[in-house]
Amino acid sequence: MRIKYLSLLLMFFSTQLLFGQVKSPSAFLRHNLGEQFTPHHMLASYFDHLVEESDRIVKRNYGYTNQDRPLNVFFISSPENLDRLETIRQQHLAKIGMGDFSAPEEDIAIVWLSYSVHGNEAGGSEASMNVAYQLVAGLDAEKNKWLENTVVILDPSLNPDGYSRYSHWYRNIGNDTPDPNLESREHFEPWPSGRLNHYYFDLNRDWAWITQVESQTRLKVYKDWMPHVHADVHEQFKDSPYYFAPGAAPFHMHISDWQKEFQTRIGKNSAAEFNEQEWLYFTKEVFDLFYPSYGDTYPTFNGCIGMTYEQAGHGMSGRAIKMANGDTLTLQDRIDHHSATSFSAIQVSSRDAAELNSNFKKYFEVSSSNPPGEYKSYIISADNERKDMEALLSFFDQHKIKYSAVAKDKKIEAYDYTTDQKGEYMAKQGDLLVSAYQPLGILTQVLFEPDPVLEDSLTYDITAWSIPHARGLKAYATSEKINSDKAFALKENSLSLPSERPYSLAIKWKSLNDAKVVGKLLKEGLVLRFTETKVRFDNRDYAPGTVFLMAADNRKKENWYARASKIINELDGMAWALESGWAQSGSDMGSSNFVLMQEPKILLLASDELDANSFGYAWYYFEQVLDYPVTIVRKENLSRALKGDYNTLIVQDGAINIDQDLEFDLTNWLRDGGKLISSANSIRSFAKISGMKLGDMKIPESRSAQGEMRYEDRTRAYIPYFSPGAIYQTELDSSHPLSFGLGETYHSLKTNTLQYGLMKNGWNVASIKDDVIRMGFTGYRIDANQPNSMVAGEHSFGRGSVVFFVDDVLFRGFWNTGQQLFSNALFLTGN
Repeated sequence: MRIKYLSLLLMFFSTQLLFGQVKSPSAFLRHNLGEQFTPHHMLASYFDHLVEESDRIVKRNYGYTNQDRPLNVFFISSPENLDRLETIRQQHLAKIGMGDFSAPEEDIAIVWLSYSVHGNEAGGSEASMNVAYQLVAGLDAEKNKWLENTVVILDPSLNPDGYSRYSHWYRNIGNDTPDPNLESREHFEPWPSGRLNHYYFDLNRDWAWITQVESQTRLKVYKDWMPHVHADVHEQFKDSPYYFAPGAAPFHMHISDWQKEFQTRIGKNSAAEFNEQEWLYFTKEVFDLFYPSYGDTYPTFNGCIGMTYEQAGHGMSGRAIKMANGDTLTLQDRIDHHSATSFSAIQVSSRDAAELNSNFKKYFEVSSSNPPGEYKSYIISADNERKDMEALLSFFDQHKIKYSAVAKDKKIEAYDYTTDQKGEYMAKQGDLLVSAYQPLGILTQVLFEPDPVLEDSLTYDITAWSIPHARGLKAYATSEKINSDKAFALKENSLSLPSERPYSLAIKWKSLNDAKVVGKLLKEGLVLRFTETKVRFDNRDYAPGTVFLMAADNRKKENWYARASKIINELDGMAWALESGWAQSGSDMGSSNFVLMQEPKILLLASDELDANSFGYAWYYFEQVLDYPVTIVRKENLSRALKGDYNTLIVQDGAINIDQDLEFDLTNWLRDGGKLISSANSIRSFAKISGMKLGDMKIPESRSAQGEMRYEDRTRAYIPYFSPGAIYQTELDSSHPLSFGLGETYHSLKTNTLQYGLMKNGWNVASIKDDVIRMGFTGYRIDANQPNSMVAGEHSFGRGSVVFFVDDVLFRGFWNTGQQLFSNALFLTGN
């Protein structure tokens, strides 16, 4: 008995020695957790401390932000599980058909916790330290038990740049003692806020589109692990009780019953803790599961139990704020609530690990053998631009979506994404084939579906998003299962520029890569022209918009051909060498139909009157898509900048107050040859300027719905005027430079209610005709005004021009055809 007592005593002291160096957040930081916001470098240091002192946690760096902050995830489990972490991972992937590891199956639950994708929803990152400490300190027997059959993957900060922007701002202006009064400046975060990343993108809308470096690098780890459960930890406005699963309708039709049931199970477990603590909460409202690029829906379409957690707080709440009920919400409250829901997800996953594993496996078996959607195979024509196809393959590879090539020519009944019509088409040998019969077949169907079924119009985000529409691809969807094990081969760029200088180079204008090539050539100081009409040289036709680099224009430019060849080759551009300016048909190269291109010298307006996201879309486009210089100017400096050497002004979505002095300077600049590109609601600001020739603004019929509905349905009264995001097919004036390279139609993603009739004194380049073709949902009073409305147009202003985009064509950086349309406005209009 004495020996047994001594053994227990030794075990106790050895445990104390093992965990004695693991400090709590309050013991490690220079402030108690919850008393102050923890800047990202301190947050990272604390997690490094846990890794150094505990054998229950390991670190994986998965990348760096645009501002060089580390992106880290931490694996938390029992020491035994961490010792064989790679085996657990490979066993898990093999079980769902995404690996070939041979070993007995185990019922290990994999739970991923993501904190503060919106950087100013900082309570999540603060809570991550408490959650990690309680899991790795080994002081709680129940939590130790969870880790025996659970691997927790914890990301303490999905958006370090935004989190740092917020936490440093708050520390700079916050009182020594928190001021809970609503009037205090610490509750009024300045533009652009810490919600967004470096390029002002909302990373919670980027999971599927992976335009941002944070999303791209995180996805690699996610696909390496494919967790069973993913909780995305957010914050909302100060008077909202805590929200947790189950989610709200509309649910996407491809979400399975077991996914709905299991998230409800986790939610009920959270409710039990909140009931005991007498904390308020709500479920099944507001936060739907439809749009596929959220931190809850994207994991869901990867077989996961994806959930959003929303705690009152947000950037407005600081460390303490008075609520409407007279209580004060503190940062400590937010940490406590987030910790409770995080532990709830782990607890249920550990308890029901066997059932979780079994149903997760079944999900992928269904996806591979009997995918539920209407369309089973997707054909992307190999005739699409090579660089566009190259980007598409990279996108599929990142998502682990499998593809092959059509083995032989085959007639199919299919939906045509270009015409939005069903008919008989020829799938050609060598076309790209993406089958829904694969482990990620359901994800594939969701990303390709042209018009998703919406069970309830009270939704939170865009309602149509298909890849072929977004990327402008010639593609088809068929309900037929098409099998092929033939590998897809990307067409090679067989063009080779001669060593001797030709009479001219013809540069293709069809893709974003072409715009990048042209931009580099212009910045090199070379003189370019583009053809406004179809021409034929050396037995080859060149479409309107083709760019020509002529020896005659550049003969005084030193080594012009060598410089041009280097740029074209480095960027893998499509260019042909021509030995004569004599046209076989169309205009000769000396014709006025070959328009001299102006090098854009660009101002991008930054103002707190603009939507920060929209501004960021343009900033990202110039720096990361086009790689073209842009000068960002504050509104107070705009008049002075217009007197400089700039010829292009870009104003994104927002309501700009244009005073008399700015209007005078702007109109003089336009009359002298300047070009204004205005998007979305900023159009309304410029339409008030004398001489701006927009069509009439369309106002939907206004009628109160109160008398036609029950009081309990009052939240739906605005739906007839609601435009969350739908795709509209527009007809292009294919003879106008703004449409070059896009074909006869353009699919516009409309995310606002702004509507203008056709211009009488300008060029209506993209317009919606009487026969409206729409994918996704728009309120019927807005939709009724769409016929004969302008989507994109241009009109002259003195020697200058104004390009109007009614929709934000750069939206979220994933609407590639919109970026091409914007490139046309930048390089081909107003010359």
